[in-house]
Amino acid sequence: MQKGMLENNLKSRNGKTKLSNSRICWILNNPLY
Repeated sequence: MQKGMLENNLKSRNGKTKLSNSRICWILNNPLY
């Protein structure tokens, strides 16, 4: 049941999630710390 809720949450903010993932990848590829 919790997994279904997580999937629905990801689907509802799909565009936002994609943007965050690309930014996270950029940060991981270009670590400033």
